[in-house]
Amino acid sequence: MKEKMRYGIERYFILGAVLAFLGWLWETALMFALTGEYYDRGFMTLPFCPIYATGILGTYFLLGTPKERKGLLSDITNERTGYLLYVTFCFVIPTLTELCIGLFFDRALHVRLWEYSFYPYHFHGYICLPVSLAWTGMLFIFMRFLFEPLKTLIARLPRKISWGISILLGISFLLDGALHIQSVLK
Repeated sequence: MKEKMRYGIERYFILGAVLAFLGWLWETALMFALTGEYYDRGFMTLPFCPIYATGILGTYFLLGTPKERKGLLSDITNERTGYLLYVTFCFVIPTLTELCIGLFFDRALHVRLWEYSFYPYHFHGYICLPVSLAWTGMLFIFMRFLFEPLKTLIARLPRKISWGISILLGISFLLDGALHIQSVLK
């Protein structure tokens, strides 16, 4: 008997890990292209930038994909209005995510993860208009064309395997995060 494909918390956790890895890969490749040098852009020892998972999954849980328009946009019937609002939220969600995470790390852990002071229209170096506009476009394109195929691919994992992977990832993330926070607080 074929197991029913249910998208439980363990699959969302794996999806988040994949998104965090893709974010780390993107940032590392971008910095290499800009500087010609390798910079590990993550806070973690493992190759993950969890802010990508936070922004993308937050967008999905609040809005769905541009095609679905669920959550905050579920009552929007006009397609143009739906897309316009979706793009607006694609600006707001990553900008607020960057601001909150940047402030938390700076204020609570005294770690500055990024610095946008050299960009125009910045807010204390935590966020800036050019980067927020870039996130808007990238998030919309990702959610429109890549999110559902990636989610479907992860849904094909057998449930026991997805639970095993998510538990291993969770333990790895907790250990990695604890070691980094401990080293920062010394």
